[in-house]
Amino acid sequence: MKNKNKFYKTKDFLIISVLDCLGTKLNSTEWDSGSLYFFFEDHESCEEIINKYYRGELKVNPKDLFNASKNIKSIIYNN
Repeated sequence: MKNKNKFYKTKDFLIISVLDCLGTKLNSTEWDSGSLYFFFEDHESCEEIINKYYRGELKVNPKDLFNASKNIKSIIYNN
């Protein structure tokens, strides 16, 4: 994958689920040393979402978060 630095990279399941729930576009996934990393587009937007998440300022629809978690699990276990 080209220009990995412009993507937000994480392997944290909860963060991945939140980003997916809020519609952040997943660009790709990549295995590295037994861990599956997810690369999301718009690094700056992802950082803003994650900062709100850690400050407790983020509000998400529980159904959307649950569905995003299911989608991420299917990616993990089918990869």
